Amino acid sequence: MCFSLAMGSVVLLVLFETQSTSAYPTAALDELTLYGYQLRGIPTVLEGVTDNASGLTYNPETDSLFAVTNNPEQLFEINLDGQVLRKIPLHGFEDTEDVTYVGNGQLAILEERRRTIVIVDVRPDTISLTLENQRQFRMPAGDGDNNGFEGLTINPVTKQLYIVNEKNPRQLWLVDGFAADTGSISISTPLDLEKNSYGNKDLSGVFFDGRSGNLLLLSHESKQLTSINLLDQAAIQISLVGGQGGLAEDIAQPEGITIDNHDTLYILSEPNLLYQFQYIPTL
Repeated sequence: MCFSLAMGSVVLLVLFETQSTSAYPTAALDELTLYGYQLRGIPTVLEGVTDNASGLTYNPETDSLFAVTNNPEQLFEINLDGQVLRKIPLHGFEDTEDVTYVGNGQLAILEERRRTIVIVDVRPDTISLTLENQRQFRMPAGDGDNNGFEGLTINPVTKQLYIVNEKNPRQLWLVDGFAADTGSISISTPLDLEKNSYGNKDLSGVFFDGRSGNLLLLSHESKQLTSINLLDQAAIQISLVGGQGGLAEDIAQPEGITIDNHDTLYILSEPNLLYQFQYIPTL
């Protein structure tokens, strides 16, 4: 099913079919690049973050991390050692769940209940952000409960955005055209995560790995990280429980995930723990 909506000068094309896997070439399972990460040190407590730390992203322009909280709505800049560099209040924002680096000083912030993506400019001198006058896009209405949008990430080459819905249903959306500001926006569902959940009871975070083209899904309830090859939908998983990957104990409520330019994978655990996993190539 497909329809379009006129939104001022923007044409919104909505596709509700799940893309067929037969359209993709086959890729070998060993192209998935999740194995080889080991915990580096102990998790870092994010000072000044006391509740509801959620989404996480890496900004290569600043070589730093950005995270959001939703109580209160704030954006945090964090250095790669886990030190909070600044807090940026988000005035007028509601239930901010995730953030992703878009490029040229811009971040996209995801609001869960309003199902809205907001593009903001974050400069070295930014001390606060106000929702009014920011570029926004609201996704089609959901069922209104709190099992809604949990994760946001971007393909840095195509500027396509991926959104995951937590559960009821577990869902993946692909939004094309908004981040690139092309004048037309299309929405599709590239994977049916209810038909094949990859063993994930819920979805709490998402990251597009531009090096491999794989999509990484976090599950809070299943305590695992899944890497999915979008070409053939093959997947591998690593457990986030104690005894795996150097973990002394389970990662409690993993909510945010990103990878920097130094082969370090970060997982943000609510309310305020930052885990760092260093990639160690096999010989």
